[in-house]
Amino acid sequence: MKKTNYRQGKFFPKNEEKYRGNSRNVIYRSSWEKRIMAFFDESSNVEWWNSEGLIVPYFNPIDKKAHSYFPDFIFMNKSKQVYMVEVKPYRETLPPTKKLKNYKHAAITYIINQSKWKQAKEFCEKQNWKFIVWTEKEMKKMGI
Repeated sequence: MKKTNYRQGKFFPKNEEKYRGNSRNVIYRSSWEKRIMAFFDESSNVEWWNSEGLIVPYFNPIDKKAHSYFPDFIFMNKSKQVYMVEVKPYRETLPPTKKLKNYKHAAITYIINQSKWKQAKEFCEKQNWKFIVWTEKEMKKMGI
């Protein structure tokens, strides 16, 4: 069986004033998200942050329908730059290879993610925000 980073639960910010939203109902959907929440909560460079508090509409090219995308995080640093952050395993940021056992599923996931991220980038450009995808590689570089 494949090992995953899936661990869901509630996160309770120590610095509730930094969280934009209901600080009593902060849900993480993976151990990576939990670690990022702790980073945002404790970092002196983070002015405020939010988890899944924004909806970005996107078009799903697979089912040809409009859907809602809830980015993992939004935060503002001390320099007043706002970032929209999606947390994904590095392998999901790359086009899948046909050698994969689950190629069809991986290809669909990749196509949908690309559509979500395209809309997220456009949304961020209009707000003068930045969109970034954090993988385990970025998290390691940042010490998260």
